[in-house]
Amino acid sequence: MNYQKIGNLWVKNGVQPLISKIDFLILDIDGVVVDVTGSFREAISQTVFEVLKRRLGVRGERRPLLPTEVSLFKQRKGFNNDWELSQSAIIYFLHHLN
Repeated sequence: MNYQKIGNLWVKNGVQPLISKIDFLILDIDGVVVDVTGSFREAISQTVFEVLKRRLGVRGERRPLLPTEVSLFKQRKGFNNDWELSQSAIIYFLHHLN
């Protein structure tokens, strides 16, 4: 999906005209109202790929960690924190490149 930056906010293309019509916003941080498991797995997968490719210059077009593989990490003890999981995956892939 393509997003555009408006100030400090990233919004999906085509959504900007709708923003002015918003009266209130409900944030479901803990996933009770909406199951966000899939989007979190996707975000971790994309984060690892983007950091390796754009920040660290690793070549390749295939994501090294797919959302389904993120689920495998999540099943293991010690990988519940998404930031730590992303960092661990990046370090793992950097170590195993050579």
